[in-house]
Amino acid sequence: MTFSREFFRTNGSAAIASERFDAEKTAAAKPSASKLPSEAAKVIDEKEVNAKKRKIAVVFAVACFAVAAFIASTAMGQERGQKYDSIEINPRIDTAGAVRTMKAETRSFASIGKGNGGAVKAYFEQYVPGKMTAPDGVEHLSEIVDDVTGYLERANKGGRPEIARGLSGLTFRSLGRVATGNYHPTARIAATVIIGGLDSKPVDIGNKKPPVPLDTVLPVLISLYENEKNVDGLRAAALQGIHRHAMYSFNTMPADLKTKLTGLMNDLLDADAPADRDIEAHAFLQRYAVDILDYTSDGQDPALGLKLVSISTEPKSLEMIALHSASRLASMSGVLENKIEKPKDVLWSWTVRTLTAFENEIERIEGMKRRQTNVRQPQDPSTHLRKPEENKPGRRAGAGGMRGGGSMMGDDMMMDDMMMDDMMDDGGGYRGMMGSDMMDDDMMMGEMGGNFSRDLPKVIQDPEIVATRRKLNHVLQQVHLGVTGSPTAGMPEGKPGGLLGSVDDATKKEIETWAEAMEDIIDEINDSQIELTQEFLLVLKEQIEPLEELVDSIDDHLVEVDAPKRDGGVADELQSELMGDDALEEALEEDLMAEPAMLP
Repeated sequence: MTFSREFFRTNGSAAIASERFDAEKTAAAKPSASKLPSEAAKVIDEKEVNAKKRKIAVVFAVACFAVAAFIASTAMGQERGQKYDSIEINPRIDTAGAVRTMKAETRSFASIGKGNGGAVKAYFEQYVPGKMTAPDGVEHLSEIVDDVTGYLERANKGGRPEIARGLSGLTFRSLGRVATGNYHPTARIAATVIIGGLDSKPVDIGNKKPPVPLDTVLPVLISLYENEKNVDGLRAAALQGIHRHAMYSFNTMPADLKTKLTGLMNDLLDADAPADRDIEAHAFLQRYAVDILDYTSDGQDPALGLKLVSISTEPKSLEMIALHSASRLASMSGVLENKIEKPKDVLWSWTVRTLTAFENEIERIEGMKRRQTNVRQPQDPSTHLRKPEENKPGRRAGAGGMRGGGSMMGDDMMMDDMMMDDMMDDGGGYRGMMGSDMMDDDMMMGEMGGNFSRDLPKVIQDPEIVATRRKLNHVLQQVHLGVTGSPTAGMPEGKPGGLLGSVDDATKKEIETWAEAMEDIIDEINDSQIELTQEFLLVLKEQIEPLEELVDSIDDHLVEVDAPKRDGGVADELQSELMGDDALEEALEEDLMAEPAMLP
């Protein structure tokens, strides 16, 4: 049977643009919001937004299939014999020629608003859901997700909001039924991830306005999440979409949905992990709950603030949820003023967690098989012609601290560049930064290098150094947000937040001392000139003592710390292994003679 363009004209509705889809009509009938969310009014960095938008399709696919691959195997193993439905595709459009035409027309419509309406409708209403739910649907999911998100991105960038809104509405009608139907969990998760990112109004870079999520999606996402019969992967995908709606549209969210969400998220935050859910997966979901409750209350709920203090200081809380809860206190200082009964206990608890993180990384590195030292190039012979004093090494400059207000999240930051959900910033960098780390704790761990360190020649560092630094910087960043409300080291230049903004003047003095001590530690671990893992391990071990002293100085708490032994020989032993005894003696002598480096 031959294929023709006329087929699409007679088998879809006559013109896709005549509807501009039901979503546009619905939007026109509703009263406009009196104001955007408070965060939405803030400046959006255009370069950052463009980087995020370029990667949004990749993020969708990764998020979908990382969860889907896991849950599909689980579901198929536990529900062997269960039959899933499939959506039939008209065989006339399931040919190579028809598919090429549908994609070309859809691409044209998404880009410039011109395209065969019947072809576009056939693609979304029949081909996409049919391929996703087919018995061999897993084989097509990657291509389908990439294509659909690509078309949506084209429409969002095209400068015609009605086209973007139209495609969002059509995508929701197409994939909403996949997300809620009796289809394979893999297809349902993919569909849920996509509809969770749909907008009724795309991001407006020129006017510095974030996107407005498609409001008809939210009730579906809530329904998917609250149905405990759904597999965890599907509920997590729905929760991710709810998180995005709460972030961008909490001011316009209907009161009944906001109330329902508040109850559901408090239940999640208070509940222990179910028997069939890993405790780390449960903590990951609880982080969504923390964010959603914070967004829907606009950071003005003291009860939530005190609950986060409790979670962050509970010894049994996993690091994932404890540190995230601490960081969320950054913008709550106003509502928590003089309400935290024992602020020094809170500071002590967070510092102990920091110390524990350092110890764990030291133990991890020491447990690894020692890497073979790379063969180095011989020294330039011309250097031997210089005067001896010119060859004397001074103190290593360039410790990657944050003096001068440099951001704790440096060039290595990955996740914040990948998620559009980070665009909003409330002035202190808090919400824009912390709204992003929901995908993967380890992916957002950026370096804390200060601006001055970028002027130094960069060296190739062992992967273990990079990984450990990201891990520890992530811990330090979240703790610092909780303590001072700022993502930069030292005392904040503007209005303090977090614990610092909630305590009396006497306690503020102690926090200032804490911030100064922590800044020195941050400087040391972010030295960009360290090449070898064993050398970096020495630096880590040197931070244990000041961290222990910091813990003991905060209050009268006594804590037994299983720290690396420091009997006067640990540092020298490790340095001796790196350099040899003779070289070590010469280096120590030169160090004493060298002038100290200028600090920035």
